[in-house]
Amino acid sequence: MPDRAIAQGLAGTVVAQALLRRGRLHDVVIVSGPEVFHQAVLQALRSYRCTELPGPPVRVQQSFRFDAH
Repeated sequence: MPDRAIAQGLAGTVVAQALLRRGRLHDVVIVSGPEVFHQAVLQALRSYRCTELPGPPVRVQQSFRFDAH
């Protein structure tokens, strides 16, 4: 949770999409949500590691909920 969001009591949901290829996320795009949370979502997604499965790349979507509590 970003310090600025905590200080201002902000909350919201950020939706991100990415291409899952060889167990890693590529081409991450923020689809919607308060900008104050975008950097935190991008940082979280950079740390994702998935099981590598055979087949073509897959487009995935993930929602991140930030609460002011």
